[in-house]
Amino acid sequence: MAIRLAKAFGSTTETWIRLQTAYDIARALEREDEIEVERYGPQPA
Repeated sequence: MAIRLAKAFGSTTETWIRLQTAYDIARALEREDEIEVERYGPQPA
């Protein structure tokens, strides 16, 4: 899709990918408090 948008608007594919990534991150950060993750630590040998 990014390639099609770049061709249609005369921009770059990278621009569209960056915009989508920024949007995705912003949406994820809105729900950051709901994300539960156990911190990774090396396992004893």
